[in-house]
Amino acid sequence: MYESLTAREFLDVIGSLYHEPVEPARQRIDELLDRFGLAGAKDQRLSEFSKGMKQKVLIASALMHRPEVLFLDEPLTGLDANAALIVKELIRSLAAQGRTIFFCSHVLEVVERVCSRIIIIDNGRAIADGTTAQIAAQTGAHSLEDAFVALTGTRDTAQVTHELLEALER
Repeated sequence: MYESLTAREFLDVIGSLYHEPVEPARQRIDELLDRFGLAGAKDQRLSEFSKGMKQKVLIASALMHRPEVLFLDEPLTGLDANAALIVKELIRSLAAQGRTIFFCSHVLEVVERVCSRIIIIDNGRAIADGTTAQIAAQTGAHSLEDAFVALTGTRDTAQVTHELLEALER
């Protein structure tokens, strides 16, 4: 993100990179910024934006060229609850339109609710692939989080938490 640019300038650059015609791109920029609640800040430098505002601009930049395949790495980071709900619904709606969304997140509860197919990667290797139900059944778990723990061999979280609390008492 080029923080010396304004939100509008940054999205203009992104539109140019995808060879978008200028006028339709500018209309889309205004529309995306408005939908993300940033219309009043479109001429403000990105360096003045909060983390959540920057995240909204980055998501808008990913949508600028109406991609058929979309890569989102931790897209909910920094977003307020309302914006996160909008982005989750946006992901579901884009997928329903037939677009492919690669959604990377460490927040497994969100992955479980948003994604129709999940791949769990551990140390650079795919160790599970399927729906939440398939992965849970494969491990005998009740949730994606429990399946993740079973598949990755993570230490007992209750034990680790107990050890952390003990360390704080010393």
